[in-house]
Amino acid sequence: MDVDYLRRTVGEPLGKCLAEVCEKRPSDPIEYIALWLYKELANQKYEKQKAADEAQLLQEQIEYELELERQELKRIEAERLAALEAERKKAEEEQRAREAAEAAAAEAAAAEQAAAEQAAAEAEAAAKAAAEEATDADREGQDPEAGSTGQPAAEAGEGGEQGGEDGEQPPTIVVPPADEGEEQPPPAAEETPAQEGETTEQT
Repeated sequence: MDVDYLRRTVGEPLGKCLAEVCEKRPSDPIEYIALWLYKELANQKYEKQKAADEAQLLQEQIEYELELERQELKRIEAERLAALEAERKKAEEEQRAREAAEAAAAEAAAAEQAAAEQAAAEAEAAAKAAAEEATDADREGQDPEAGSTGQPAAEAGEGGEQGGEDGEQPPTIVVPPADEGEEQPPPAAEETPAQEGETTEQT
């Protein structure tokens, strides 16, 4: 078991040292062996440190590459988000532009409708005014004719009334003078228009 321990721990370096002592045949082989072993120990530490440094460097290189990949992924994600934000803003601007255009179109349509309604109202008012003017003109044209035709009728009516009044006057009865010896008959009573009417009915 001791032999296995020595073989595992100092077997390889001690074998190299003894081989070098046999080859170079130093004057003080023990000192040479001691110095060689110290140097071998330093070399082993150096090799271990070098391996550790290389492993750390490799790990750092791997981490650096991973960081680059992460940065690249972040950049791609940022670009994607920026593109999405740009598309969203563009969509919002287009939506606002559409809404503004629709509002302008609605305002224009409302203005056109209001103008059309105002024009229709003005036309209707003008038509009513023209109809009223035509009616007034017709009335003014009919009034002189009514006055010219009505005056003679009124005059005729007045004449008829006057004639009626003249016709209703009772006739005058002239009585001749009587002789002095004769008795004078009583004067006849004047017939009134009513009596004349009764006489006419009796006949």
